Amino acid sequence: MKRIQQNRVAAVCRGLAKSSRALRWLLIATIAAIHGAGSVSGAGSGSGADWPAWRYDAGHTASAPDALGDDLQLEWTRTLSPRRTVWDDPLNQDMMQYDRIFEPIAMNGLLFVNFNDADKVVAYDLKDGAERWTFYTDGPVRFPAVAHGEEVSFVSDDGWLYTVGQQDGKLRRKFAGAPGARKAVGNQRVISSWPARGGPVIADGRIYFAASIWPFMGTYIYCLDADTHEVVWLNDSTSSQYIKQPHSAPSFAGVAPQGTMVVSGDTLLVPGGRSVPAAFDRHTGALQHFLFNEGGKGNGGSLVLARGQEFFVHTRHRGVRAYDLASGNKTAFRTNEPVLTDTILYAAETTPALDANGKPIEISEDEELAKPPVGEAVLRAYSATDKSVVWELPVDGRGDLIKAGNRLYAAGTGTKGSTITVLELAPDASAAKVLHSFDVAGTVTRLLTASGKLIAVTNEGQIHCLGNSDGAAQQLATTSLPRPYAEPSPVTKQLLSEVGNRASGYLIYYGAADPQLLDQLLSYSQLDIIVVDEDAERVARLRQQYDAAGVYGARINLHVGNIESYDAPPFIASLVVLVGETARETAASPAALQRAYESVRPYGGCLAIVTDNQLSGEQAAIFLSQADLEKAEVKRQPLVTLAQRVGALTGAADWTHQYGDVANTIKSNDSRVKLPLGILWFGGSSNLDVLPRHGHGPPEQVIGGRLYIEGMNSLSCRDVYTGRVLWKRTFDDLGTFDIYYDATYEDTPLNPQYNQVHIPGANGRGTNFVATEDAVYIVEGSACHVLSLETGETVRKIELPKNADSGEATEWAYIGVYKDVLLGGAGFARYQKSRGISLSDLDSKLSRNSA
Repeated sequence: MKRIQQNRVAAVCRGLAKSSRALRWLLIATIAAIHGAGSVSGAGSGSGADWPAWRYDAGHTASAPDALGDDLQLEWTRTLSPRRTVWDDPLNQDMMQYDRIFEPIAMNGLLFVNFNDADKVVAYDLKDGAERWTFYTDGPVRFPAVAHGEEVSFVSDDGWLYTVGQQDGKLRRKFAGAPGARKAVGNQRVISSWPARGGPVIADGRIYFAASIWPFMGTYIYCLDADTHEVVWLNDSTSSQYIKQPHSAPSFAGVAPQGTMVVSGDTLLVPGGRSVPAAFDRHTGALQHFLFNEGGKGNGGSLVLARGQEFFVHTRHRGVRAYDLASGNKTAFRTNEPVLTDTILYAAETTPALDANGKPIEISEDEELAKPPVGEAVLRAYSATDKSVVWELPVDGRGDLIKAGNRLYAAGTGTKGSTITVLELAPDASAAKVLHSFDVAGTVTRLLTASGKLIAVTNEGQIHCLGNSDGAAQQLATTSLPRPYAEPSPVTKQLLSEVGNRASGYLIYYGAADPQLLDQLLSYSQLDIIVVDEDAERVARLRQQYDAAGVYGARINLHVGNIESYDAPPFIASLVVLVGETARETAASPAALQRAYESVRPYGGCLAIVTDNQLSGEQAAIFLSQADLEKAEVKRQPLVTLAQRVGALTGAADWTHQYGDVANTIKSNDSRVKLPLGILWFGGSSNLDVLPRHGHGPPEQVIGGRLYIEGMNSLSCRDVYTGRVLWKRTFDDLGTFDIYYDATYEDTPLNPQYNQVHIPGANGRGTNFVATEDAVYIVEGSACHVLSLETGETVRKIELPKNADSGEATEWAYIGVYKDVLLGGAGFARYQKSRGISLSDLDSKLSRNSA
């Protein structure tokens, strides 16, 4: 912690220098607080001033001091597209919900909205919903911004913290949370290897955020001066502690920051994505506790809330569990995401389901977590001290619940979309009464108040603004402008000619961005295009154009920089294109060509130089030939000269069959991979369509740059260099039931218990498929399907001879490939059936242990 201690001394010096400014802000804040207190005292007379952070404040209490007026009418609705969450599988989507909907904040009459697809933050005018400005970053903006003074700050998957002016959206300053520019493919986007996913929080003029979600690559937790971005302290030393992980297994680990960070008193809480949060001294950065193992199964997620001496951590659905702030120990109290005040907690819950006799059905905690609650809606107020129920009302607030002044606003299911119910609290909050309710379109899952208005956000992408205006509501839709259809030019045809069936994946384009060429590449391929151009004005203009066309983000994104500064990942690109002056300068430098070529994928990816009257195809070919590019085959076309990376990487090897090869040696012949290792890609649909882990199915096989993995009755092929799903083939019955999973399997991904007992699986049966360089062989009953590498379609079937005695079809058992010979064994020995063995009965002694 040496770095932290040195920074503490610097922090004291800076604090003395800024004391006069602090007094000035204290006076302003005091005046504002007095004004706000006056507005709360009269029911419904307040202004509902600002909502400067996610769930209002640094503790994310969802409790604001300013009340709204009585007669709220819809003033405007802005319809945007529904969000696609960062993670694809059901469990991660439940535990890390941070970008499942729009999460606006509001200050000084503006609504600030982050976009996880178009890499931007947009400011809308709260009066009429008009767009005031847009600021683009170099990656998805997945977390809500935080507003302070006349500025607003936010983080991006590009690893940076940005601060811009609230009124004009102009960049004031930015800070690199990542230790370098190295990129990776993350959740199907090319982003920083250390994405900033510790969402920012501000307290006492300091802003806290974190970069990196991979402890083995280092995590970086920062405290900065909010006005200058000066580092107050940095904790980069707690990612590799030797601690107990789940199952009480000691290992090197640390918190993996994913979630908006929380400040409560002197403590900074850093959400761990799927774990309980870590607690740090917010003044020094020293770790206070991170009870990774003791947090308990079924507890943990990106949502963390705090007030006083408690913090609340996500369980499942909208549930949370309370923890002691000082020790990190969990308590028995569970509820739904509460509104937190000093004396009362308000929560929208579900009553227990009733049996035929009207009695509550008793279920275990694990069963409760596994499935959405069933029962009637109820709104409860709990004592903040002993958690006793103070009052309850049959009101649905399970969409979202907030407090503004002396009123609660509860969003729940309505007959036409959602119903928002307004409740008035007694002066001591000992009771509440329903004032009125109104309906809005869509499924409301977030509420906030600002500038005297109520903002309601829906799952479907709508943002409703309700206020005291009498005019007709405005409907504001963000429409995509059509791109002009571009006939493919000779350059486009020649660029795509060698990509062939790899006309999907990634294309990295270096040089002056040519909109016509880019439009054609978008139209005539499925490539996701990354443009790196040194002209900042051109980049800004084209970002707006492609955003207006509805394709900016995943299909095409632009960055200011060059080959060296962008630092693209290795091996990911089907096509790397060099144009204009960049092509001429790069071609003349063997080192620059090698750097550009690093990103070209093996097995046919291309580095392409677009030639012109200043760089001929002959010159380009000479430059490429002399650059010593690994396994490059130089090809000339009239307008494009290419270096195609042929075959595997030098020293790379395959992994097939059950244990590496037909001899099951459990040995890799790969000599290229050496420590240290870093992230190349993560996320996407890479962990979907797989067999239950406790069924111990066949391991994945890797050959020819493709990874093959088996599902229940499917086989899918992934690009091993990017994680993309190339194809998925489903079958009627691969015979996986009772071998790779059995009747104990339950499709309940949110249940902390095992969803499948341990069975021998492939340890007894072996693999039922083999991948080779020219085909994939997979058995289904008496047939062996020979699958196309490109599509997964069956190109032929190989049937075993029928049983000579009975005439019945013979089931494939063993399968292997040695050189050009397909080896097949007949008649799989099903001991479980022949001996009447029940694996589930044998496993019952384990009592369905949690995992």
